[in-house]
Amino acid sequence: MTNNEIIYSEAISAGIYTQEQADAILASGHALPLHTFPEWKRLGYSVKKGEKAAIKTRLWKYTTQPTKAAREAAELAGKEPDADPHYYLAPAYLLTAAQVQAGIAQLGLDKPLPVQLARFYRDALRGDLGVSHIYRTNVPVTTILAEKIPVSLKLGIAAMLLAMAVGIPMGILMARSNRTRHKLGDKLGTGFIVFIQAVPAAVYYLFLQLLGSDLFHLPMLVTGSATWTAWILPVVSLSLPNIAYYGMWLRRYMVDETTKDYVRLATAKGVKSSTIMRRHIFRNAFVPMVQYIPTSFLNTVVGSIYIESLYSIPGMGGLLVDVIKRQDNTMVQGIVLLYATVGIIGLILGDLLMTVADPRIKLSKKEGAR
Repeated sequence: MTNNEIIYSEAISAGIYTQEQADAILASGHALPLHTFPEWKRLGYSVKKGEKAAIKTRLWKYTTQPTKAAREAAELAGKEPDADPHYYLAPAYLLTAAQVQAGIAQLGLDKPLPVQLARFYRDALRGDLGVSHIYRTNVPVTTILAEKIPVSLKLGIAAMLLAMAVGIPMGILMARSNRTRHKLGDKLGTGFIVFIQAVPAAVYYLFLQLLGSDLFHLPMLVTGSATWTAWILPVVSLSLPNIAYYGMWLRRYMVDETTKDYVRLATAKGVKSSTIMRRHIFRNAFVPMVQYIPTSFLNTVVGSIYIESLYSIPGMGGLLVDVIKRQDNTMVQGIVLLYATVGIIGLILGDLLMTVADPRIKLSKKEGAR
């Protein structure tokens, strides 16, 4: 029997169509509207994945892969198996057109695009991001995110604190070394910054994971029963870009401050170089650094997407990768919307922190000169 004949027989047996109805559809030159999920997708329909199939059967499928017997024979002969074009019966799960339309209606995709957007933003403002259709069927997106956000926050905050604890002193040492004869510290710090910015993050993330596990025997994955040592490699990996970020910008601002007149005046008065560096140069150079703190948090959020997948951390980043693979669009748009919101809030906080750190900056409108 051909695939069409199998579908014809199964549709009548399942009571989806009577023989007269099926014959009428075929007589009109159309195939019976019973297809597998991939076939409905190929035809351009947004099918609700996970919908219970109307018919479970077996259909003929074409392949060029060699059979098991051919592979075993080739292995015994010590050669690669040749291609073996043939058809075989594979499990098939067929959905009706009515199921497809019901799935589209449930997702709200049967409405005009402006109506879909208005409904989405209305629900989003109420804190309703919809429900998951694949990852965890009919579970609210906000419920899933509430379980994942604390994990990502713990990782992100730890990485930021480590980046500030290492990056800021590194920037200070580079600036001080820039005033010495050989500038060794400045050159070493610059080499580290260039390496972090020039080499793809995935490369040194993997290198650090292998190095940490081989030399220090640190866990490569964060499992359910993992101790605090399992978090060392993810936190260090995630902090590296921000360490270079803080060091680079603080060094730049401090070097710029050393050329200012007040530094020359303090030096002429005999003030110690360490005092000038600590009380004056660092204090003024750190003011513009404040606006980069929210930006570094955004870099941490973006980096966590890869880090959480690499170390199997059950946080937001790993969740985003997982739902993209599963094509759970409601989950994807909920996570992306959350990331976008955090990004916008971070940029606003950066500007507000500048007004707090620098008294010369005011939020009020400046009057023109008279």
